[in-house]
Amino acid sequence: MSSLMRTGGVWVVLCVGVSVCLAQTTQPAETPDPEATAAATTQAVDAVLVTVNGHPIRESEVEAIFQREMANRFRGQPAPEAYVERMRDQQRPRILGSLVDNYLLNEAVKQNDLSITDEEIAARLEREMHDMMVLQGITREELEQQAQSHLNMSLEEWMAERKVDPLYRDWLLQMKLLRQKYSEEMEITDDEVRDAYEAGKARFSKPEEVHASHILVSTRELKTDEEKAAAREKIAGILQKVKDGEDFGELAEEHSDCPSGKRSKGDLGFFPRQGMVAPFADAAFSMKAGELSDIVETEFGYHIIKVTDRRDARTTTLEEAKQALFDRLEVDKIRQVRDKLLAELKEKGTIEYAEGMQPSAPPRPARPTIVPSTQPAAPPARKTDAPPAAEPEKPATTTEEPPAKQAE
Repeated sequence: MSSLMRTGGVWVVLCVGVSVCLAQTTQPAETPDPEATAAATTQAVDAVLVTVNGHPIRESEVEAIFQREMANRFRGQPAPEAYVERMRDQQRPRILGSLVDNYLLNEAVKQNDLSITDEEIAARLEREMHDMMVLQGITREELEQQAQSHLNMSLEEWMAERKVDPLYRDWLLQMKLLRQKYSEEMEITDDEVRDAYEAGKARFSKPEEVHASHILVSTRELKTDEEKAAAREKIAGILQKVKDGEDFGELAEEHSDCPSGKRSKGDLGFFPRQGMVAPFADAAFSMKAGELSDIVETEFGYHIIKVTDRRDARTTTLEEAKQALFDRLEVDKIRQVRDKLLAELKEKGTIEYAEGMQPSAPPRPARPTIVPSTQPAAPPARKTDAPPAAEPEKPATTTEEPPAKQAE
């Protein structure tokens, strides 16, 4: 994300709900819409991959979810074709298994005549936001910054989408079903909450942090002393403009070689000393809120740093973390009883796979790929002494974590 540290983890698990309906054209016949033509072609060969209790699950549903995952993973950047093809082969069985699971669970929800109100959904979503902030030790403002950075939308916009996401509604109804059906197994004691707090106590202790913005003139590709001298002259000129009263954020957006310049006008948010390159961290942590640095040189180039706030080291108490820990433990138990119920539903149901679509392993509940997380994903992890990333990170080759997996 920034030029000072590598980041891992995205909000992809927060927005996996997709529409699998093919687009319908409204264009007149004499001016065909290329997208509509492609959709019609897809529809013509939209094979049924599996039938679950008489309900067909088609190729287009699997592909729609896969394309959404790729778009989230690459954050709008072009995806390498070879990588996409490889990942499609790897992820297809997982996505198909998840669609089967979701249909079976939704059938059980309907059979039990369960419903949920818009007010309940809104309340649950607010609770998840609170849990996120507590477990990660961040503020609402930082959560909003993450939404803007990862999703290019405000937190309120994302929450508005989430509230009407049918897959999120499905997941909350499935949770209601599992609580009802396995009430004894879902019980959570105070001792379990306390043990969870002690086990993750280090996470609840946050080091001193600063909130800073920066402008970078990169020297990574420069070969000669003359080129580096020109780069230093450029950053010196930018520094003078800041001192003369020009807007720091606008200058970062125009001149910074760090992606944070275009993404957030140079704003890096709050960060600890650990994980930052030493010259940058030394400068930032020596400054008071409101101060502007001189030129700071790192292995990545020349920086100007503006510190806007500081935050002392702090520890979240058990009482403060209690609700969030309860919710996390509940989700862990829901995943367990979910697998149990799915095994029963699959044994009783009729699942017919098309040729070549049968699971390669013995029947086992698939990871809930399309089930939205009951808790927002962790913020990007900061890796110690990680180098800056002046270009978008290449995606990992490992599969995505299941949406219901909680942030560590």
